[in-house]
Amino acid sequence: MFNIIQVGTGGTGGHVTHFLAPYIKTRHDTSYLLVDGDVVEEKNIARQNFTCTDVGKYKSQVIGERYNVSYITEFINEEMLINCLDTIQYNVILGCVDRVDVRLMIDRVLKLKKKTHHSVYIDGGNTNKNAQVVIYDYSIQKGIDITSYFEGVQDEDLKTASCSEMGDQTIQANMLSATYICNNAIYYLENKLRKKKKVFKNYKFIITPRIVSIS
Repeated sequence: MFNIIQVGTGGTGGHVTHFLAPYIKTRHDTSYLLVDGDVVEEKNIARQNFTCTDVGKYKSQVIGERYNVSYITEFINEEMLINCLDTIQYNVILGCVDRVDVRLMIDRVLKLKKKTHHSVYIDGGNTNKNAQVVIYDYSIQKGIDITSYFEGVQDEDLKTASCSEMGDQTIQANMLSATYICNNAIYYLENKLRKKKKVFKNYKFIITPRIVSIS
């Protein structure tokens, strides 16, 4: 009944799978796919869900094999996303990327397919201090319009800045974003099964980690 496609398995995505995979294992109506062509680097160890033995391997492969989730070791593109979408099941796309152009591509495809595919996009991102999650339901055209929301933020190679380049991100921001993505994905699945009219409490979350200093 549900087709979950997670784009990105790095700083946020690796933690999303850690939280979400155990829940998915309890269900028999949900497929779960990871998509990421990035490779683990030493600099990722400090705040991402990897160890030293993972360096040089595909992030999606490491996370997929660790949590027994299907994966594709390629970067997402329009054709791949269209092929991954399901015309019968509810598509839940989890955006765990730090590139605005990828977000806009996903939004473009889901808008193009909104008449033939039931899709929801749950996008998580970080600044250096805050975590954010925004949601758009294409079936009812309700939530935070992804293109409008991110139109003022551009990627470095497009002469603008992606989320990861706004400063040194804390692991707390990554994990908070992952938690809110996971919570909203489960909230959506559970409420859809119960045929509730309101499936989300909110469509936008800005969360600031509380740093506690120990003296």
